[in-house]
Amino acid sequence: MNVATGPYASRGFTLIELMVVLFLIALFSSLVIPRLPEIDAGGPERGARRIAGTIKFLYNEAALSGREHRLLFDLDSNSLRPRTLNDLREVVAVKGLAAESKLPSGVKLLDVSVAGQEKVTSSITTLTISPTGWLPQTVIHLESADRQILTIRFLSYTGSAEVYEGYREF
Repeated sequence: MNVATGPYASRGFTLIELMVVLFLIALFSSLVIPRLPEIDAGGPERGARRIAGTIKFLYNEAALSGREHRLLFDLDSNSLRPRTLNDLREVVAVKGLAAESKLPSGVKLLDVSVAGQEKVTSSITTLTISPTGWLPQTVIHLESADRQILTIRFLSYTGSAEVYEGYREF
């Protein structure tokens, strides 16, 4: 029988310590897990995140590179086409993280309103992001296959998105 004595006598955790750790894990899990987005969420929320992420990326790229960036919304094919101006002032496709993409299946672009332009419900419209990091106020409406509608509003000076449930005009 080996009985240790002295400062190194403890060889493990007490039951109380284990219960405290398990309680803390359960507490933090109950706070964090409900806030995580659904992994398989394919509704308009996913489309809204894709559009918001693309615009924020282009907004930051325009401010950092000093080049005008554009986002073409194709309402007929529900796709986004990021573009930029190169050194020769030619419009070219953006590569990498903001490459051309389609919205998730079942999500439709209802309309796009860019300040200074008419509301577009079909065809193609363009959002221009200036090299100084400014974009006109833009409102986008998305609809899912189950008729759920989301409104996304983009703020001019930050490029940030505000998402609202339902159809809203600003």
